[in-house]
Amino acid sequence: MKKFGEDPLWRWYDLLKISKNRFDINVDFGFTNEYYYGRILPSYRAETRHYHTLEHIEYMLYHVRDFKGTSHTDRCLLKWAIWFHDLIYDPKSNKNEIHSANQLDGFARVLGFKDEDIKTMWWLVAVTTHKGNPQTRLEDIICDLDLKGFSSDRSILNGELVKKEYSHVSSEDFYKGRIQFLAGMLKKEYIYHTDEYRNTLETQARHNILKEIETIKSKL
Repeated sequence: MKKFGEDPLWRWYDLLKISKNRFDINVDFGFTNEYYYGRILPSYRAETRHYHTLEHIEYMLYHVRDFKGTSHTDRCLLKWAIWFHDLIYDPKSNKNEIHSANQLDGFARVLGFKDEDIKTMWWLVAVTTHKGNPQTRLEDIICDLDLKGFSSDRSILNGELVKKEYSHVSSEDFYKGRIQFLAGMLKKEYIYHTDEYRNTLETQARHNILKEIETIKSKL
């Protein structure tokens, strides 16, 4: 069995094979292979990326298993959304998620996914702006997976990796914006939407966020 930390290429092909049977789509492996090497890899391995990389994608894909009650069909939709949710990432833009969702829409239509499934995946990507409230169980899950890093021992390091992606702004401006973002997270009734993460990760995530704020303030 493959483990987290290995080349995620196998996850791409495994999802394609499962989706071919589950959604009755026409998988052109020539097209999907070209898409992976010509679109997916160049985006996530861009020199300007430090946090929003393939490692982040694989981290989320790996932890889909944390949600035991999710159907196999829903897991596939969720995984496709994870692959695409940061495909377009420009720190200067506030429409990255929408552009990424549109990329998934185009890809899914070539493969022949049904409109209903494409709509579900589109919204799963769009909701990772974290600016509104998720409306479905799957939206709860993808938002929690995207924010799972706040509960890890790499939380502060992750913040520094994000900082590298904002090289167009001064350190002072970034840190002030980061504090504002983190403080906003703490003001929420809950950071995590699912019982699985709320019951196990909420306390640690809040502790890590407070620690990051204190660390940042010491630098200002």
